[in-house]
Amino acid sequence: MPAKVISGLTSYGDTTRPRINLSYTRPLAGAVVDFAADNLPLGPLPVWYDLINGLAAPTRANYTQPTVVDDGANGRVVRFNGTSDAMLAKVVTPQPMTMVLVGRIRVLNPTTYLKTGGATLGTNSTSNWLAFAGTGGAYGPPGLLANTNQHILVASFNGNSSALSVDGNDRAGQAAGTNGSSLIGFGTDPNSTAFMAIDINRFAILPYAATQAQRDALYQTLAARYGS
Repeated sequence: MPAKVISGLTSYGDTTRPRINLSYTRPLAGAVVDFAADNLPLGPLPVWYDLINGLAAPTRANYTQPTVVDDGANGRVVRFNGTSDAMLAKVVTPQPMTMVLVGRIRVLNPTTYLKTGGATLGTNSTSNWLAFAGTGGAYGPPGLLANTNQHILVASFNGNSSALSVDGNDRAGQAAGTNGSSLIGFGTDPNSTAFMAIDINRFAILPYAATQAQRDALYQTLAARYGS
């Protein structure tokens, strides 16, 4: 949604017109968590608040703050440096659920995570896109290996009938495991010392396992805003 601007006279006869930027990002319909970088101020980001309930994803004491930057055609992103930047938010979301993420991996290493904490989005050791929730894994369509471009991931977690869509290319009927999302981690795996050089535009959780038609609709909504 483009920014809305209001112009008005401060008093009769006054030719000064103050401009008020009312840029707004609408949460995804039905989401219980929705983090968007669109309207964040540029510069270091100590806390990232979600659009729905103001859930806080802070930078904890042993991490450094990511930075909000404008990344050309990829739009405004929260950038994690891959060495010390990280944010963690405590939120428990059981299956069935759907996670949606817009972002990119800037440095692609074996097993790179865009979101950690119970249910995970990222890649495996052979650079296949992966949604993991305890056992097995829901993989992206064959032939679509991870790279450093921006992507839209939509993952439905529903035990043995999970699915992963990568830029609208869908692969369903996989066993990702039954774990829910125990926390939201960006930039690091809290169970290790690994950090990830990633950019995040958007991350949301919906409290149902989206069907293929719903996954496609979510992709179309996000592609209209962030590009495909």
